[in-house]
Amino acid sequence: MTTQPQITVEDLWIELLTGARLAARRWYRADLTAPAPTIFEHLPYRLTDLRANRDNSWYQPLAAAGYVGLRVDIRGTGNSKGLFTDEYSAEELDDAEALVAWIRNQSWSDGSVGMIGISYSGFNALQLGTRNPPGLKAVIAAGFADDRFEQDVHRIGGAVHDQGLAWAQMCTGVVTLPPDPRFVGEDAWLERWEQRLDAFEPPVLKWLGHQRKDEYWTHGSARYGYDSMTCAVYAVSGWNDRYRDGVLSLMKNYGGPKKGLIGPWEHAWPQEAGIGPRLEFVSEAIRWFDHWLRGDDNGIMDEPSFHVWVEESAAPSTSFRHQEGKWVGLKSWPDNAVGALEFSGSSTGLRSDSVTLDADCVISGDSLIGLDGGVSAPFKSAATDLPRDQRADDGRSTTFDSPVLTEAIDILGQITVGLTVASKTTVATLSARLCDVLPDGTSRLISVGMLNLTMRDGQERPTPLPCDRDVPVEIVFQGTGYTVPAGHRLRLSLSSNYWPWMWPSPETPHLTLVEGSRLSLSVPRLLAGSTPPVSDFYTSTPAHETVSGSWAANADTDENSTTILHDLGSGQLVRRSTSKIATQPFMSDGAQLTFRMTQEDHITDGDPLSAVSIMTVEETLQRRLWSTSVTTRTEISCNSESFIVDATLTAKQDHTVVRDLEWHDVIPRDHG
Repeated sequence: MTTQPQITVEDLWIELLTGARLAARRWYRADLTAPAPTIFEHLPYRLTDLRANRDNSWYQPLAAAGYVGLRVDIRGTGNSKGLFTDEYSAEELDDAEALVAWIRNQSWSDGSVGMIGISYSGFNALQLGTRNPPGLKAVIAAGFADDRFEQDVHRIGGAVHDQGLAWAQMCTGVVTLPPDPRFVGEDAWLERWEQRLDAFEPPVLKWLGHQRKDEYWTHGSARYGYDSMTCAVYAVSGWNDRYRDGVLSLMKNYGGPKKGLIGPWEHAWPQEAGIGPRLEFVSEAIRWFDHWLRGDDNGIMDEPSFHVWVEESAAPSTSFRHQEGKWVGLKSWPDNAVGALEFSGSSTGLRSDSVTLDADCVISGDSLIGLDGGVSAPFKSAATDLPRDQRADDGRSTTFDSPVLTEAIDILGQITVGLTVASKTTVATLSARLCDVLPDGTSRLISVGMLNLTMRDGQERPTPLPCDRDVPVEIVFQGTGYTVPAGHRLRLSLSSNYWPWMWPSPETPHLTLVEGSRLSLSVPRLLAGSTPPVSDFYTSTPAHETVSGSWAANADTDENSTTILHDLGSGQLVRRSTSKIATQPFMSDGAQLTFRMTQEDHITDGDPLSAVSIMTVEETLQRRLWSTSVTTRTEISCNSESFIVDATLTAKQDHTVVRDLEWHDVIPRDHG
């Protein structure tokens, strides 16, 4: 047995040339006598309570390996001074750039800097990389998007994404919690909290106000800054994460040093994921930083540049704890080991030869399609997030089945569908799904693709659909790695609705596949014998002892539930999801944060203007005799011309109301 080094953890304040005063926590070896490389993370998720356990599970082993770890709360969040105005603001990125300069000027820094981050901090790590600050040499980014309009949670295929509305509520709850008097002082915390609340505006108002790809979304989209970026990037995600396409995009478009990893995971680090097999990724991270920050020739860049998991077929379930499959190592992405399997649609289903449709085919407009699709960004704490059996959604959709497969297909990459439609409305959406149909008829969702058809020629300038005219369309699916065995069938399902993933069009769509046109399905497949599976991936990497605990360590399974209620008389449907997370106290601090969120999605069959989303978040942050709470509620509805937002926020100290705020806004619909 080896003796674990003693790690010192200290809280500090960082004064930046930007004027920011940021709360930070530093981890380092007590026996560290020489300057060392620093690895830092910059995000709004409260380092002293909400993310304390998860931070410790990363920075303890990093510090043990000889690095200085630094976690910093973004200005206006957690205990940091100032105001939070929006995600990935120019101020935030200015602060991050100044942080790199500050780190390099410290006596304990050797001038080499790395960043880690998942989700929010994965985004801004790449965003900072495009600024190319001196000293930033390597980044590990997980669960990120490099195009905020195409891939982030706010939009899907150019349409309003209901999951983005939930994230807006979560963001509201996190950034409006108070600073902690134990860190900012008993005489200062309340005044700072009041300033934070008085300046706050629900972020959903801004996000709904930008319904096309404009400068608001391209700001902070790293894809448009890759030409200026030089740092090494390790990009990580899972096939069950909303953000897996960010990895595919970076591997394709970034010309600098890079590695990619996509496993079976949900929106989580590989070592924390609820869907297995997990990977002890902290050790891999240390190897990455050892190479790029210390110059160790440890062979990490001689290995395949892209490791991907290809999942074996299995019956659908709303929760998987383990998935069978195989690791594949690729030299690059795209890779010549991946070809394409082409199908054409006909009245008899999918065919391997090139044919055209022999009759017009009406695309289903059933407004209840999508209920079985799960959520787009599953979390470890939720046991009902994954798609269930698709037969009900398939039955409501327009479907095309392949013949029974005579050989297995390893799907790897992004499926595409090309088709020609005629519309009777000027605004419409289209959803396409590919399913694995098992011999017993069970239908397992492989991947989805969606498109606001007014954005068929680009997301910057949507244009109305011409009525009753042939319009060619291509839909690109979310990436996937999945094996469809011999004896199974593929099923392509089309519909003009997919609620609650995609907000319905203002009018009931009437879309028709045009007779004589070609319905094409292109399935990327791993070519047989082109690259061997990597059976020993990571097995040669030494494990590092980590402190257990994700930020959702105490998820209460009794309060994590999803129910669907359908009133057959009125046709009204309600999908209700509830989750509760309680964080464990960190070290001797004793802080306890409880977070409870409920989302309700309402729609009435046949009425697209009946769509309503209602999100509530209740949070309590307390320590012994000190207690605070924030309760927020946002309701989003619509008419044919506008989105209507009604929001409230109530903040309390003990039982005394600190602020009681309301917002009402009407936001014009922009081609959607």
